[in-house]
Amino acid sequence: METTETPRGHFPVQLQVALFTFTRIVMNTGYRMLYLFLPFIAEGLQVSRQSIEMIGTVRNGFGLIAPVLGSTADRYGRRFGIMLGLLLWIGGMLVVTLFPTYPGLMIGMVMLAIGKFVYDPAVYAHIGDTVPYQQRGLTLAVVDLGWSGAFFLGGPFVAWLIARGNWVTPLPVLAGIATLCLIGLVVIIPASQAAKHEAQRTGGADLRTLFHTGAAIAALVLVFMISISSEAINIVYGTWMAGSFGLQVTALGSTAIVIGIAEIVGEGLMGWLSDRLGKKLSLTLALSLYAVACLILPMFGFSLGAALVGVFIFYVGFEYTIVSTIPLNTELVPAARATFMGMVSASISIGRMLGTLLGPFLYDTFGIWGNGLVAAVLNVIALVVLLAFIRRD
Repeated sequence: METTETPRGHFPVQLQVALFTFTRIVMNTGYRMLYLFLPFIAEGLQVSRQSIEMIGTVRNGFGLIAPVLGSTADRYGRRFGIMLGLLLWIGGMLVVTLFPTYPGLMIGMVMLAIGKFVYDPAVYAHIGDTVPYQQRGLTLAVVDLGWSGAFFLGGPFVAWLIARGNWVTPLPVLAGIATLCLIGLVVIIPASQAAKHEAQRTGGADLRTLFHTGAAIAALVLVFMISISSEAINIVYGTWMAGSFGLQVTALGSTAIVIGIAEIVGEGLMGWLSDRLGKKLSLTLALSLYAVACLILPMFGFSLGAALVGVFIFYVGFEYTIVSTIPLNTELVPAARATFMGMVSASISIGRMLGTLLGPFLYDTFGIWGNGLVAAVLNVIALVVLLAFIRRD
């Protein structure tokens, strides 16, 4: 990975990116385990699965205030935002460890989500400050391995710990690892480097300029459309697979392996193509492929094997598309990078919420073809928005 020359006394950007990625694997492992190990958590707390799902809904709802949370790194600096986000995440895990009850889980998961909504925009903004735009696609693709890595590395690790204890056992372990990551980040992002970008801090006061920037508004609309399309299928694909092919819970859970591989492939495509083709052209290609993938999924529903291929193509298309928006978004409002990335998170959260409402209605009314067609149309709209309003790379 090429980067600019490292100033004397500073740690290489590559080392920072490596630790950012590993830290995100740890944080996303804690974030995703609520769903990955939902039955064990529900059984341990002696509550229904719907009760645990409600915690997930409440947690996701905090994405609506992501612009306020993300602006922390613009107000007080990238280093402060990164440290605060990670501290909040660690605090959330410790709350659940000390109070393994339903209210404790609710509070802890909300703290964890808030920490993530502070940490991620701060990291993206820091990379936007330090890595040249021409090389930023590969760098951000590596950092985003922290999402799929949580599935392949974090998931088995958590399962191993639960098997040797209970659903609480992984929490202090993950908190301990995250604390080591925090110490490492304090060392490799010295205050002197954080001060280097003092002039870029806006304190969130330039939010008005975001709404006067056509490209920025277009980017928010774009990720909004992508999120609705993905959730409209995410929310029903398990029901569709179980109903069409009679899959039991264990067999249905094995499809998560297909999704995990697809996520890595999608992130790899972005890292390979974004810098080579240019951020806008790569995203144009991604949206085109994703729109086609939305139609391929129902088209391949004639057998289980074909359906798994369709699921794989769909998730490759989605992951390639959503991560391709990140490098472009980091440069649309350079003076308020973290705040704008928080607004992107909020737009994604609203899209997901609407998608979870739209998906079941489409499936019950038209079947999986309804979900696929509407998702494809939403991506075509996103493509038109991209081409019409984001004119330069």
